[in-house]
This record gives sequence, structure tokens and C-alpha cells, in this order.
Amino acid sequence: MKPGNTSAIEKMKLWAVLETDMQRWNVSVFETQKMLAELGKDRFLEVYQSFKICDVDESGSITVEEFYEAMCNLGCTPNKHKITNMLKKADKNGNSEVEFGEYVFLFRKYEQQMTRAFNDLKYAFEIMDGDGNGYVTIDELKDAMVKFGQPMAEAELERLVQTADANKDGKIDYVEFARLLLEQSSSSNCSR
Repeated sequence: MKPGNTSAIEKMKLWAVLETDMQRWNVSVFETQKMLAELGKDRFLEVYQSFKICDVDESGSITVEEFYEAMCNLGCTPNKHKITNMLKKADKNGNSEVEFGEYVFLFRKYEQQMTRAFNDLKYAFEIMDGDGNGYVTIDELKDAMVKFGQPMAEAELERLVQTADANKDGKIDYVEFARLLLEQSSSSNCSR
């Protein structure tokens, strides 16, 4: 999502959800402000969204399996042993899962690789989000599918939006879009 293109109201909604998630994940205001100061607003938002994409079960933490699957579905060819070691190093509290604060550390350490992995998703979302408001509506999805030479019936489009629209607001945000694409991607590149 291009933060500059998102309307002020949509940005406020996104920050409200982010704030709620930080509370739900037991990330203190102090920790959040510290990460914001270190990363800047746009980068912090990018890290937050990539965390939410990987946290498929919405538990507030990422397991080795969730991260591995996300990387496979993003078209990377990760080595499961390396992923396990990477996450183990980031897992400061030793619970075998990576919480948001630990993920920020992980993201910063492997910033180039992780940014590259998520860039294609962002680009695809930006293409679909015709008006740049941070959401893909059924009409934008319909237009994009026609442009790509793959028109879909209205019922198919509605089913797709209903499947992706986790918060049931009738539109697809970046995280919902990314999760939908990742769920539909094949993990055949990954060695198990």
C-alpha cells in the first residue's frame, strides 16, 4: 500500500487497528514508540503489515511453520533449517514463537531479503487498488481482472471478496489481499 495515497480517514482506521493489535499483543506504548522512532511511520507500518501477513492464525506470534509457508508462498525458496535458526535467534523469550517486537528485530536484521519478498505483493495490491485508497473494492477487482484478460462472473467476485474480507467491511485491505494470494499460492517450491 502506498501510504501517501491512502486517505487520511483510512490511515486513521489503520493506525487504530494497529494500536488495538499492539495492546492485544502486549506491546507497551513505550516499546511501540521506540520502534516508531527507530523505523519511522511508513517503515513501522510496513513491518506491522508483513507481520500480520505471516501471522496466519492471528495469535500475535509467528511460528517457524507460518514463516516458512509465507516465504515459500512469496516465491522464495527458503531452507527450513535456516528459517528455524533465524527465528530461534530472534526469539528472545525462548517460547519458540516470534512476537511482534522480536519480528521487528528479525525484519531489521534481514531487511533487504524481507523487503524484496513482500514487494511483489505490494505491487500487485497497488495495481488492484485503482483509486489508491488502501482498499480493493469488488468494482476495482472486476476492472483489474478484465484488464488482465481474466474476467470473472459477479458471483465469483463476490465469493472472492467474502473469502478475503476478514473484517467484513466489504473491501479488501492489503493484509487481507496478501493472505488471499498466499493461501492460493502453491508451496511446491518448498522442500519439506
